[in-house]
Amino acid sequence: LGVCMKKFRKITAFLMAGFLLMNTAFSYAQSTETTQKIERRQFSYRSNILATSDMPRWDAYDVVVFGSDPEGIAAAYSAGKEKLRVLLVDFNRDRVGGLYTLGWLNMIDFNHAPGEAQWYTNRYQDNFLNHGVFERFYNMIGNRKAFDIGDAQAAFEKLLVEANVEVMLTTDDKMSYKYISADKKSEIVLNGATEPTKITAKVVIDATPNGDIALMAGAKFLEGKEDLGLKGQYQSATLVYKLKGLNWDVISNTLKYDGDLDTGASGDAAWGYDFLRTAPVNHPHMQTRGLNLGRQKDGTVLINAFQIFEFKPYDKMYQIQIRDEAIKRIKEDIIPYMRANINGFQKAEFVSAAPEFYIRETRHLIGEQTLTANDVFDSVFPSNYIAVGSYPIDIQAKQKGDKGTILSGTKPYGLAAGTIMPKGIDGIYVVSKVASFDSVAFGSARTVPVLMALGEAAGAMASVVIKNDATTRSILGNYSYLYAVRQLMYDRGVRLVQYTNQHPINDSYAEKEIRFLRSKALVSMTYRNDYALKSPATVERLELMLHLIENNSPYHVQKYHALGLIDKPMSHEIMLSELLPVMNYFVKKNYTNFEDFKKYKLIPQEVYDHIMAKEIEYRPPGAKEMVKDVPLLNEDVYAIFGNLIPKTPLRTDK
Repeated sequence: LGVCMKKFRKITAFLMAGFLLMNTAFSYAQSTETTQKIERRQFSYRSNILATSDMPRWDAYDVVVFGSDPEGIAAAYSAGKEKLRVLLVDFNRDRVGGLYTLGWLNMIDFNHAPGEAQWYTNRYQDNFLNHGVFERFYNMIGNRKAFDIGDAQAAFEKLLVEANVEVMLTTDDKMSYKYISADKKSEIVLNGATEPTKITAKVVIDATPNGDIALMAGAKFLEGKEDLGLKGQYQSATLVYKLKGLNWDVISNTLKYDGDLDTGASGDAAWGYDFLRTAPVNHPHMQTRGLNLGRQKDGTVLINAFQIFEFKPYDKMYQIQIRDEAIKRIKEDIIPYMRANINGFQKAEFVSAAPEFYIRETRHLIGEQTLTANDVFDSVFPSNYIAVGSYPIDIQAKQKGDKGTILSGTKPYGLAAGTIMPKGIDGIYVVSKVASFDSVAFGSARTVPVLMALGEAAGAMASVVIKNDATTRSILGNYSYLYAVRQLMYDRGVRLVQYTNQHPINDSYAEKEIRFLRSKALVSMTYRNDYALKSPATVERLELMLHLIENNSPYHVQKYHALGLIDKPMSHEIMLSELLPVMNYFVKKNYTNFEDFKKYKLIPQEVYDHIMAKEIEYRPPGAKEMVKDVPLLNEDVYAIFGNLIPKTPLRTDK
C-alpha cells in the first residue's frame, strides 16, 4: 500500500506539473494577464541619450504616437518640432527603433528618383525621393546603405530628444481608447493591468506594426491578401541573424565582379547568392533566399534572407516557438551549407538572431483613400499627396519553393492624405505598413523611407488641425490646410515633386486586360518597366505569368501542368494553336478552335478580330502541307488571359 501511495503521489505531482506548465503557456499567450506584465518590470537596457519612463508625465497631450518603429519616431519628431506636447508610447520593447533596432533590418530600401535632369538632382547625390526626417536620419548614420544598429539606435534617440518628445516604454500593454467627437479628443487609459492612468490627446498617430490602436478605434481592415481572394495569406516573415568570421573582402569582390547584374556590393552592403534558394532546410515552412548582407562596425554581418511561411503575426506563443526552430535550422542547415558553398564563408559562425521578426505583411487599412497597384504603375500623384514613393513592387514569397516576383521597376507616385485616415473615423492617423495600400501596391509602399515620410506628414497634419481646432479628416476637403501642411514639410527639407511617365499600355488594344492583370499581381513589367507588348510571345514570358497566377490568385491553375500542354523550350515563340490547350485548361473546356471561345463569350469580338487579323499561312518544319495559324505577341496573350482568368474556377485549397 505504501509503495502504491508513493507511485500515486508521483503520478499526481507529474500531472499537476503538466497542468501548471499548460496553464503557464496559456497565460503567456494571454499577454495582458502575465504576472510579468502586471508587475511592470523594468527593462535592462538604459540609454545614455534618451530618458524613458513607464508612466506618462502629463494627463493631456497634443499628440500621442503609439509605436516606436522608424515611422512612429518620424511622426513624433515632426509633431514635436512644431512645439506640440508629444508622447510616444510603445509596449514590451526596451528601446525605440522597432524594425531597424530590434528587427535588425539594417539595409535601406531607397526610393530613387528617375534619371531625369531635375533641379534638385545635383543637390542630392544619392538621388532618393524621401528627404526631411529620413534624410536627417540617413546623415546621422553616416550615409550608409547598410548601417550599424548601434548608430541607428543613437540617431533615433537624438531625434526624439531634439524634438522634446516624451517616451513611455511599458510592459503593461492593457489599454483602452475612445474618441470624444464633441471635444475632438481621444481618451486613453494606459497601464490598465497595473496602474490605470487616463490621458487625453487631440490627435493620435498609430505607428504600431499591426494597426492595433486604429482597430481599437473601430477602423476596418483587410487581412493579408484578402483583396486578391487570399484572406490571411501574407508575404513571408524573416528572422535576421548575425554571423562572425566572414571574409568581407572576398565576399565583396566576388559579388562586385561576378558579371551578374542582380548581385553587387557597396561599402558595408552586399547582395547576391540567389542559388541559396535551393539550400536544404529541414522544415516545411522555412527556406533561405539570396542574401542581403550588412556589415556592422565590430566586423559581424547581419543576414536578411531566412524566410518563414504561414507565419502567425498575432500569436506570441507561436512566435516564441518558431523563433527557436528557425535558429536551429539556421545553425544546422544554412550555415554548414554556406561554409561548403560560398567563398568567404568557410569560418562563418552564428552569433545571435534579432530580438524581433521582420514581419512584412499583416493587415491593410480601409482608408478614406487607397493607394492601388494601378496608381503605382501609372505614377499617379493625387491632388492631396503628402509623400512620394518609387520602390519596385516587390512581392515576396509566401510559400516554400516560391521565389517571389518583381512586378515593376522604379516608378514615382504620390501617396494621398487619405491613405493614413481610417474611413469614417476621426482623431487618428495610421502611418505604419498597415496604412491604406492595396496588397499589390503594398509591395512598393511598405519601405521604411516611405513610411517615415508618411509619419512626418502625419505630424505636420496634426499640427495644422490642432492649430485650427479641426478634425483629423478635415484636410481632405480643405486646400488651405493641405497647403499649410506642405509648407511645414517644405521648411524641414521635404521636397514633394510630381513626375510624369510614359505609359505604353495606353496605346495597346489590350489596355483594359493589362490593367486588370496588373491590379491582381498577375503580370510583371520586371525591373525594366517593360511589358514587351509588341514582342513575340514566348514560353518564358508565359511561364512568368503562370507563376504569378498560381501564387497570387485563388484560381485553379498549376504552372507546370499548364506549361506541359505546350512542352516547348523557353525561347520558343508561341502560336495561337499551341496556346489553345492552355486556354482550355483555364476554363475547363475542350474547344478545338479560337472561334469557339468567341462564340461562347469567353473572348470578346474586338479581341478576336485583333488577333485573327494577324493570321498567316505557312508550312511548319517537317510538314507537307501549308497551314493557317496566328503568331502571338505578348499583348495578345495578355488580352486572352485578361478575359479568361475571371472565368477560371477557384481552387479549393486556398
